[in-house]
Amino acid sequence: MGNNCATAETEFGSIFVRLDQKAPYSGQILNGTVYLELKQNYPAQSVSVGLEGCEAFDWGKGKGGGTNLNFTLKKELVNKATVLYTFSEAGALAGQYSFPFQFQVPSDLPSSFYSLGIKPKKALVKYVFRGILRSSEKTVKDLTFESVLPINEVSQISLSEIHLSTCDSITSWFGMKKHGVASLSIKIPKDYFTTKEMIRIKASIDNSQCDLPVKKIFVALKQLTERRKYNGAFESLTDTTDSLILPIWLNNYEEVGAFESTEGFTRDIEINLKYVTGTLLKKNFDEISDYSDKEIMLVQDLQASSSGSYTTISYHITIKLCYGIASRRSTKIRIPIFLKNPESETPDQIHIPADFNPLELQTASPIIPAPIPSPHLL
Repeated sequence: MGNNCATAETEFGSIFVRLDQKAPYSGQILNGTVYLELKQNYPAQSVSVGLEGCEAFDWGKGKGGGTNLNFTLKKELVNKATVLYTFSEAGALAGQYSFPFQFQVPSDLPSSFYSLGIKPKKALVKYVFRGILRSSEKTVKDLTFESVLPINEVSQISLSEIHLSTCDSITSWFGMKKHGVASLSIKIPKDYFTTKEMIRIKASIDNSQCDLPVKKIFVALKQLTERRKYNGAFESLTDTTDSLILPIWLNNYEEVGAFESTEGFTRDIEINLKYVTGTLLKKNFDEISDYSDKEIMLVQDLQASSSGSYTTISYHITIKLCYGIASRRSTKIRIPIFLKNPESETPDQIHIPADFNPLELQTASPIIPAPIPSPHLL
């Protein structure tokens, strides 16, 4: 599931689809190919591809597991299909065929995710890409390929061309003793990161007006999940979970002394998401007693940032300078972070036989917005 290449096989043969993108963006154009390998003549009517997606949630304990839960509500996000080729009444002869195509993912789609939340609450955004060889006879089944396709929404966060700064007074003894002022500035090289990526941040510290040294830096990655309640109509009330995913103490950090500053953005802060799995959020759904192994597998990775109608998932990083004193205030900065679904690591499953012999066929009308190359009989 989730790979960009899959196959479906029957006694008549097999159909499989290859896409050039493993985790496309909303609005992106996909280039792909439908492959047919027929072992015998087939009463073929047409070859088509399509994308189907939905958003769903379940506020109570569902029956069953995986993505086939009894959801409280489902919303169709996309159901788009296009015929690539229409066969004559004679159908398709035994042989190998290929149908190159272009397919535009609709815009404004939320990112794919699957989440088990606090108490017995489940939510998902799921997309499936299909390739179908349609039969003209009711007694003969269609040949259907399908594979879950992770989709990413376009990030609305822009951090790569700016730096963020904060400046605060440093006090102790409940604010009665003043130690001066310190500032923290941050640079981030990218606008988004995958859920398995290393986040690298550059920091600049101006401690020149403070009489205490910066002992440590504390870094925290948090996930904010908002679940909209539904009673026949959407309400303004939300169920919100703010989860601390990854706390880090940078103990090996080079100390910045009293009345000292770094020479520009020379301090590196790294957050490795590769080993941060969704199971670290297990504390959020310990009360669920009936979730399945398939559901656990679906939350092995962090969920992507997603702005669905029912569920919204967002992330932020907090970086704080620590002086080793008890203080009501501290120099810290909060950074919004956009996480996207990573590309599938499933290896390519298609191995074209060396004896394939292409023969061009006429195509149907092209897919909007780009023309489709002619399919080939191999």
